[in-house]
This record gives sequence, C-alpha cells and structure tokens, in this order.
Amino acid sequence: ALYTVHHKALLFTVLRHPVERAVSTYYYLQNAEWELSYQPHWKNITLMQYAMGVDIENNWIVRFLVNKPQLDNEPLNQNDLELAKTILREKVWVGLLDTMDESLERFGQLLGWNRGPQSSASSSSSATKWEQCMDWMKSRGGSNRNSHNYGKLDPSRAEYQRLAEVNQWDMKLYDYAVELFHQQGQQH
Repeated sequence: ALYTVHHKALLFTVLRHPVERAVSTYYYLQNAEWELSYQPHWKNITLMQYAMGVDIENNWIVRFLVNKPQLDNEPLNQNDLELAKTILREKVWVGLLDTMDESLERFGQLLGWNRGPQSSASSSSSATKWEQCMDWMKSRGGSNRNSHNYGKLDPSRAEYQRLAEVNQWDMKLYDYAVELFHQQGQQH
C-alpha cells in the first residue's frame, strides 16, 4: 500500500485572505483568456460593481471543504463553518500566503526536504532540490500568478466591506486558519 500507518499522507494548503483572493480573482479573470472562467466583461465594471454582482464567487473555501458548491445555491451556516474548521484541524497542514516563506519552510520540514547541515549525505540531494524549488517559488511564483499590480484594499473602503460580507464564512475560517497556522508551528 502506498499509505500505511507508518507512511502517512500529508495534505498541505496555502490560504489567502478572502478579500485579497476576491480582489485578485476580479483582476486576474479580466485578462486570463486561458482560463475556463475568463470574464472579459469584468474589464468594464468597477470593483464595487463586481462585489455587488450576482456572479461573484462567495465563500469558496468553506463551500469546497463541505461540498456545497455555489451553483447549488445552498446557503451556508454555522455547522458548515464548524465542519470546515474540523477538516482543516484534523486533515491539513495550513500555510498562509502572507507568510509564504515560513509556510514553504514548514512544508519542507514536514516532508524532510530541508533539514539543516546535520542531514545525512543521502538527503543532501533532496536538500539541494528543496533549495532550488524554494528559489524558483520565490522568484517566479505559480503559473496562474496575477500580474496586475492592484495593491491591498483598505479595510475601511466600501468594496472591502462588501467583499468581506459576501465571504463572511471564509473570513471566519481564515481567522481560524491563522490561529491554526500558529498552533501547528508550535507543534513542529
């Protein structure tokens, strides 16, 4: 068997603040012709119009974790949030986009890829590959990286408040994930 009691699978995720993710989605999908969800008409609307629109994605993380797709139009509730928290707590090593370097270092440690100088010679090639991977991630990022330089949205702005409202369950889950990130850092 690939995974056993002694050889367990590890699940990682890197979470982004829900408002930042929504803003990035708005800008990214205006130009991402290669994406199935490409939205060229978003070039002609303001961020607030997007935030007020019917086609705005909402609470994507909670919906994904509890298997309640937005297309089903089923509202989320506190039980969904609690289930999403349980899934993160029991199944996932959490990373945060705001602390990407620390998140990647932690993932590398969990996988045994970036052990320090005390590592055996047999793992030195893994450490070199890990360093190459880290350098690449820091310099280039993901293939779907948003190249639009829009800056952070001020929390006092109406657009921010509206996006936070639309993503209220993801906001609560993200706050929990930040706590979980710190707890997991103390464990490992």
